[in-house]
Amino acid sequence: MAMENVTETRYVQTEGQRRLVRCFDPVTEDVVASWPGDLTGDTDRRLLHRGEYEPEPPEDFPWPTDGTPCVVPPATG
Repeated sequence: MAMENVTETRYVQTEGQRRLVRCFDPVTEDVVASWPGDLTGDTDRRLLHRGEYEPEPPEDFPWPTDGTPCVVPPATG
């Protein structure tokens, strides 16, 4: 499966900060989160793999998505 847009507000904790989830992959549980937590999501987005974040409740995976593909940001190195 691929990344899809999240239809309900979900947050994760990573690097000691709260991040707004923009996209979710129901199979891998990877997310794309706004960085540095800008609620518009128009600044920077980063891909986080399941072990790189802690979901905030509700942790009712799979999180609801609208079926619309989400554009994953390019890897930075």
